[in-house]
Amino acid sequence: MTFVIYIRVHLLDFFFSVDMGEKLGKFLLLTWKIWVLQYRRPLQTLVPILLLAIFSGLLVVLRGQAEPVLKNEKIFSPFCTFPIALNLKTASGEILCPSIDNIPSPSISPT
Repeated sequence: MTFVIYIRVHLLDFFFSVDMGEKLGKFLLLTWKIWVLQYRRPLQTLVPILLLAIFSGLLVVLRGQAEPVLKNEKIFSPFCTFPIALNLKTASGEILCPSIDNIPSPSISPT
């Protein structure tokens, strides 16, 4: 537990006490180090990239072989999303959300 607190304190110290030029220099140094490590181990760099390409291609091929399943459309009854206590009205005086009993049922039938 004290180790985690120690790390957090030093991370905060790093981000708030070092000026911007030193932060940029450290970032560029770290980026260069990562690039050199990737360059020295080309197999370790290429394997994740190739695996990603292979599995992505496999998913695309498998998705293309699946037949789509068509389902009937569902029509849900309307409901008001405003609280009833608001009793909102439009400029013409109509209630914005009338009660569910006054709403006509949809005349659209699924084909």
